[in-house]
Amino acid sequence: MPRSQHYTPEIRLFIVSALYHEAQHQKLPMTKLVNQLLEQSLKNSVGWQRAQEALNNPGNQTGAPPGK
Repeated sequence: MPRSQHYTPEIRLFIVSALYHEAQHQKLPMTKLVNQLLEQSLKNSVGWQRAQEALNNPGNQTGAPPGK
């Protein structure tokens, strides 16, 4: 099986459980809840800005500075 080209973090089981229960409570799919929470948390961060720059610069797929 080919390896994914993206990093897939392992999320602690308790956090997954809390997300599941909160999504059930809000009557939302878990993925929608997670996207909302992460966007609210990261929107004005350096990481958010770097990700936007990386997406706007196709030659720099990783978002890492050139030469790294």
